[in-house]
Amino acid sequence: MIFKKDALDFYYSTNINEFLDRIEKNKLESIPLNLDNEKVVKKHLKYLINEFGRIDKSILNDLEKKYLEKLERENIVSKIKDPLFRKEYYKLNGQVIYSGLRNISDKVYYIVDLTKEEEEMIRRIKKKEGLIRIINMLKGKGKI
Repeated sequence: MIFKKDALDFYYSTNINEFLDRIEKNKLESIPLNLDNEKVVKKHLKYLINEFGRIDKSILNDLEKKYLEKLERENIVSKIKDPLFRKEYYKLNGQVIYSGLRNISDKVYYIVDLTKEEEEMIRRIKKKEGLIRIINMLKGKGKI
C-alpha cells in the first residue's frame, strides 16, 4: 500500500494496526476500476516498461498488445532488437510521469479561489517543489 496525502490514507498510515486488521477482515472498500480503460492500460504499460527497462510483447494479453502498438504509433515506445537472444522488446522513448488513479492524466488541474497576493506568489515560483508547497497551503486554507 502506498499512502497518499489524503485524509483517509494519512489516518491509516498513522493507525497501521487498524489498517492491517481491516485487510485481514477484508473490510477495506474496493476501488472501482475498469481494467479495460485505455488510459489505465497505457499508463500501466508505461510504468511496467519503466520499471523493467524493456518489455517482451509476448507476455501481454491481447488488449495490452493493442495499446502497446498504439503507444508505438504515438512514438511513446519503440521496438528494440536484443542481439543476443534475437528477440524484439519495447522500450520507452522518454520519461514517465507517475500519477495516481485519482488523476490518470499526466496533467492535474485545481480549482482555486485566490487573492491577488496569492496569484502573484504563485507566478514567482520557479521550482515544482515550491508550487506543491503553495498548493498544499492553499488546500489547508480551503481554497482548492
